[in-house]
Amino acid sequence: MYGIFDDTTHIGNIVISGLSSHHRKAELTYVIGETNYWGKGVASYAIANIIQIAKEEFELNKLYAGIASGNIGSGKALEKNGFVIEGTRKQHLFYGGNFFDAVDYGLLLNG
Repeated sequence: MYGIFDDTTHIGNIVISGLSSHHRKAELTYVIGETNYWGKGVASYAIANIIQIAKEEFELNKLYAGIASGNIGSGKALEKNGFVIEGTRKQHLFYGGNFFDAVDYGLLLNG
């Protein structure tokens, strides 16, 4: 887990989890908890940095991530960094009394 900071203010986290050394893949998850930082490119910047870590330190071949449908900002941040939609899991997430599709993204690091 890596913290995302603006000077000394902790605004979010980004995590490489589920690391599989055999398959050379891992899941990327992140959150920008400080809403006044939404839409300012913070997630895109953090994702770009974690991609370099995944390549250089962990020698991964693939990162994958999932978002709730309708989370346009997260989708844009992933796509800006080369992630592509690989599939959708229908009504896979439940928030606030509603079901949402989960949209799965992937990024091949060596391709």
